[in-house]
Amino acid sequence: MKKSVFFILCILPVIMSSCAHYYYSPGLQQIPLFTKKHDLRLTGGLTFGDDGSDGLNAGIAYSISNQFALMSDYTFSSSSDATGGKQSRFNGAIGYYKAFQKSFVFETYAGLGSISEHHSYTYPLYSPNDFGYTNQNYTSRLSASKQFIQTSLGYTSSCFDLAVGTQFDYLRFYSVETNLDPSLSEYGRIWFLSQHKNILFFEPSFTVRGGWEYVKLQIQYIPLIPVNYKYKSLFGTKQLNIGLYFNFPQKKNKVSSLK
Repeated sequence: MKKSVFFILCILPVIMSSCAHYYYSPGLQQIPLFTKKHDLRLTGGLTFGDDGSDGLNAGIAYSISNQFALMSDYTFSSSSDATGGKQSRFNGAIGYYKAFQKSFVFETYAGLGSISEHHSYTYPLYSPNDFGYTNQNYTSRLSASKQFIQTSLGYTSSCFDLAVGTQFDYLRFYSVETNLDPSLSEYGRIWFLSQHKNILFFEPSFTVRGGWEYVKLQIQYIPLIPVNYKYKSLFGTKQLNIGLYFNFPQKKNKVSSLK
C-alpha cells in the first residue's frame, strides 16, 4: 500500500504539468503586394498562438525597382503562464513581384531568419522526508536558423486587399540546452528535438486588409504543417496576426510646362 501511494505521489508532478510547450510557431508573413518601384509598406500588430501565447510583430518592405523588393520582420511572443516560453523571430528577404491586370500581384521571396527561445518549467517535487511538495524550476534555451521561400498571389485596391500565400521554412536547431531532469516527460521532448534538428515546415497564409489607401486593418491566419517530422506535438498548429498596414507610395513628380 505504501509503495502504491509513493508511486502515485511520484508521478503526480508529471500529470499536473501536462501542459506541453511548443518549440516553434509561425510569425508574421509579409505580403506587401507591390505594384511599382519606391513604395514603402509598414506593418505592426498583435500575434496570437494556439498555445496561449501572444505577442507583437512589426515589418517593413520596400520595392527597390519595378520588379524587385526587400523586406524584413520581427515577432516576439510569450506565454501568459509564468512557466511558459518566449520566442523571438527575425526574418529578412529579397524577392520578385509582378503586377498584372491592374489589381492582381504575384510575389515570391527568398530569405533567411533566426529564432531564439527561452522556456521555463516548474514541477512540484515530492519530498519523502516531510511528506510535502517543493517547486523545482528548470529552463531550456534553443536557437535555430531559418531559410524560407514565400510565394503569394493577391488582389489589391485603394480600400481592400486579399492574398493567399505559401511559405516553406527549413529550420535547423543548432543549439538546444536544458537543465531538465531526465525523469521528466518534457526532457524527452527536448531530447528528441536535439536529435532531429532539421525540420521542414509548410505555412500557408490567408491575409485580408480593409480601410483606406494609406492605412488598413490587417488580419492574417497561418496554419503550421511539419512536412518531415512525425513528432508534431512539439510545435504550434496555427497563428493569428491582427494589426495595421501602412502604405507610403512613391510621390508623383509634378511636371509643369511654360507655354
